[in-house]
Amino acid sequence: MPTRDWPRWITSGPTLQALMCSLVSSEDPRAKVFVRLGRDGGQDARSGDGRNVYQAKYHRDGTVGDVIRDANDEAEKIRKYQNADHPRHKQWHGVVEWIQVTNTALTWTEREKWQSEVEPVFAPLGLRVDIRDQGQLDARLDKFPHVDQSFFGGKSRVFLTLPEALDRVEQDSPFFPAAVEVGLKGREEDLEKFADFLGSKSSSFLVISGPGGVGKTRFLLEAGFQASTSWQVLWGDIAAMERGDWFSTIIPEQPTLLLIDDPEDEKVLRLLVGQVGGAGARTNKWKVAVTVRSPKDAVIDYLRRPEMDKRKAELPLQPLDESAARAACLALLDAVPDLRTRDDSWKELAVKKIASLSRSEQRHLPVWIVMSVHVLQKDQDLGRLPEESARLAALYLKEAYAAQGYDPKKVNTLVRWIALLGVVNVEDQNSLDLLRRRIEFTDHEDLMACLKSLVRRQVLVQGGAWNRRIQLKPDVLRDHVLRTWLISDDKCGANPIRPTSQAEQLCGLDPVWWTPSLRKMGVER
Repeated sequence: MPTRDWPRWITSGPTLQALMCSLVSSEDPRAKVFVRLGRDGGQDARSGDGRNVYQAKYHRDGTVGDVIRDANDEAEKIRKYQNADHPRHKQWHGVVEWIQVTNTALTWTEREKWQSEVEPVFAPLGLRVDIRDQGQLDARLDKFPHVDQSFFGGKSRVFLTLPEALDRVEQDSPFFPAAVEVGLKGREEDLEKFADFLGSKSSSFLVISGPGGVGKTRFLLEAGFQASTSWQVLWGDIAAMERGDWFSTIIPEQPTLLLIDDPEDEKVLRLLVGQVGGAGARTNKWKVAVTVRSPKDAVIDYLRRPEMDKRKAELPLQPLDESAARAACLALLDAVPDLRTRDDSWKELAVKKIASLSRSEQRHLPVWIVMSVHVLQKDQDLGRLPEESARLAALYLKEAYAAQGYDPKKVNTLVRWIALLGVVNVEDQNSLDLLRRRIEFTDHEDLMACLKSLVRRQVLVQGGAWNRRIQLKPDVLRDHVLRTWLISDDKCGANPIRPTSQAEQLCGLDPVWWTPSLRKMGVER
């Protein structure tokens, strides 16, 4: 049996759940997997005959006591689900065994202890129990090497489950990650249009567009969760799709909804267009939803070719109207423990100020609502909130720079260059040398220490395979940094928007910088 580095590769509940579902599906192709964390009534997966239920329980440095406690806590929830008047009563009809899956390695003595203390709790519920710990999962991974290679082989997996995608989006959120799980407001009509796309017999591709900060990623997640009752829903890792084995851990013949979030170019779409929907192809029951930001995006140009007219639909997301913006404000305030207890008059004043701040041409961008609540949760001082979004972004970045332990001007310059480059690969020595020279860091170690500090304090986001990629998120912050650095708006004359002297110097240095960084913002050379 090969030795697997579990702590290195299985680092969260969503990843353990994805591993469990891949193994269950490999053993039982008719098995049903569920994707909504905490909302599936104690069922992460269910066997094809409906008799066995699987539930993943991630334990970081867990003991047998932790594993037993989680199992018995779940039994108490199942007891409630089994009541005839509970909404989940039918969900448990026909189930005879509950199987706990854990990343903890148990000895035989600990397994016997688990069995003796958990079995009596589940027996009155009419359920047998079993546990699959690290050792038993290892044995199954030996039987399914494609799953083993996917999770423990050191390569980026091509497709993620929705819980893993949600976990990744939360990690990439520089402020208030819990906002991703707050109920979506004002998107009912858009979700209905998404459902129409899924029911369409002609459209295989849906293009979801909208300005930065409108909530395209959040909408994509919610649409995926709602579709997951009838579809196999996958989240595409774009870089891995361009070089990986697509079908190693999934069943491509199933009706599948693939979600692609903000690809940099049309490469991955070219791969998909040739496969999705083709007669006789393994993916002929697939549909693809892709988010794009700018009307000048090459992805949109590619999908708007005449031959794609009958295969694609479009869904432009608009900023929120007044009532939805206020509802979103209140929902976010109630998601913060220190803010939900404030009196109604304070909340109403907060909602009014945040709604005013996020308003642009009578509509509201959700990103500014989220950032405002992030600022408020620190000291609950409404007086700190600026009157406009640009000043809010400036306040957020100023405080973040001051907390780094480096010269704020030096940090600001580093963030500017990362915003300009878009993504920095920390294993690309050319990019690191460029940053070090332009910002005059003492050496490579000094630069890396500053980058790590910015990631640790969530000014920058780190991700991708081996955490190689560093970038500034969200897009509205990147836009703010680039606009204040490279664009001058005199607000008068025939051409009020023009490049700053710094931008002209950059173009003179190397015109290649202009295209990827500013063209999407509508500025031409």
